[in-house]
Amino acid sequence: MTAAADAGPARRAVRRFVLATSVPPLLHAYRGVYGAVTWLAVRIFRRYPAVRAVYLTRGSAKGEILPLVSDVDFLVIHEGLTARDRAELMKAYDGLSRATRLLDSHIQLLDDAWFRRQIELDDHFRLRFAEGRATWKLVHGRDYVRQLPAPDRDALDPGLLAETKVWWGLFAWRLFGPRRHSAETVTRNNVCYKAVSECMKAMDGITRRRLTFSRADALRAARDALAPSGRALVERLEALQARRFRPRDPRIIEDTTAFLLERLDRFYGELEAHPLARRATEAPVRVDAPAGEEPFGPAAVDDARRLVGSIEREWGGALMGAHLVTGVHFSPDELVLLLAADPSRPPSLELMQRAFALHQAHAPTARHRIRLFLLLAAAAFQLDPDDLEKSWQSILWRPGNPDAFALAAMPERCLLGTPLAASAPPAWTVLIRDFLAAEEVAFAHLLADPAVYKLGNRDFLRVFWKTAQIVAINRAAAPGGEIVYPLTPRAVARALAAQATPLPRALEPLLAAMESAGAGAEPDLAELVPGAIGYLGEIRT
Repeated sequence: MTAAADAGPARRAVRRFVLATSVPPLLHAYRGVYGAVTWLAVRIFRRYPAVRAVYLTRGSAKGEILPLVSDVDFLVIHEGLTARDRAELMKAYDGLSRATRLLDSHIQLLDDAWFRRQIELDDHFRLRFAEGRATWKLVHGRDYVRQLPAPDRDALDPGLLAETKVWWGLFAWRLFGPRRHSAETVTRNNVCYKAVSECMKAMDGITRRRLTFSRADALRAARDALAPSGRALVERLEALQARRFRPRDPRIIEDTTAFLLERLDRFYGELEAHPLARRATEAPVRVDAPAGEEPFGPAAVDDARRLVGSIEREWGGALMGAHLVTGVHFSPDELVLLLAADPSRPPSLELMQRAFALHQAHAPTARHRIRLFLLLAAAAFQLDPDDLEKSWQSILWRPGNPDAFALAAMPERCLLGTPLAASAPPAWTVLIRDFLAAEEVAFAHLLADPAVYKLGNRDFLRVFWKTAQIVAINRAAAPGGEIVYPLTPRAVARALAAQATPLPRALEPLLAAMESAGAGAEPDLAELVPGAIGYLGEIRT
């Protein structure tokens, strides 16, 4: 099956044949192939004594394999796997993944200590762990997962919220732009089914306290609470799933997009009264991000204005405003373009896809990164996700992203229309607190890895300034005084100086380097990297 799959048109023909014949008895044969590939992958893991446990996760563990659409997902736990063995293992696994096209290339390979730390600190991983206790299948080693205590039920709500971001991001990534296999009927139907069922599962888990890990159960539970149009969409998706997503439904993506935007925007609006959105402190909060200090120069703003002009010509009256902001959930050299629309009449799928295409057409001429979002009543939804590992960025809302919304209320950040109404001053919420605490641990782990010395200059600058920003914010929040969101490198330097840990004179070139890198230059940082890493270690302690 996979040998022919590597041959261009032959591969497409094989894929069409397999999808069309994924019914018994051939379905059992195809699943047998998946079982053989799974066995080969487990053989690779078993070569290394440091690998303590291997689990099948997600649909692989639940028996929900759809041939040539589903991937086999693994989570691997190890104790003391050396860097050399890890590289060797990953090379062998990547080779099998490329040869078969049936394995998820993003394997989760975690040491025991990091696995436990992720359960404690990472909201989304904590939810995945709870799912794992109920559904993951152990295929090698001892059962770590079921030996650890189950998380407290209330501790799963932030992970459920993160799940809505994961599935909106995956939905937009797969269907808003040209992606491999996205034109196929089975792929489109399958993605729509997953996005709706997973989002309904997460929303129901938060609002009605009904926790399930079954997509079918989530859709059944949601049906009765939906308006007639939503109920009709759910019934269509259930019918498609019953026929293994093979029937053609020309409007399924358009109707799913409209449904998700309406339901998620309403959900995020109602969630502002939920404990998830509560303040962690009443301390005053301020955003420090003067216009003109961004590390990308005026050319980036001009490019954003041109992009807005192009989208306005396409959208007409559907585009009500545009705001150019940033925030702690983004890299220091990223801009966020919020395209405001009427929540009762959001732009069509065709217009959103056109905005995505215009954004991609602008990208080769821009030397910075602009993220594109559709802004509705309560939340902003990313239209151009390109990294599924950054799903926390895919939906923005005031309690989770108060800094970005505070900037959107400033006149100098408004490129079209009027500034957003400032409903309340920016706050230090529980979501922000926990997100930045987990991020500080993650960046400390990255900085302790010798591979950090091999990062390209721009990537190292992003790591340095993001780490410094996170540390500065977390330190300001600790004593209960004023909390500042420093959103530019110079603002980060001001915050560190105010905390009596100013940027050393020897590292001051990192400011100019970030600004020149944002404008497209390639600064040479080789001599600064050791001192920069040392300084980050000092301010963290």
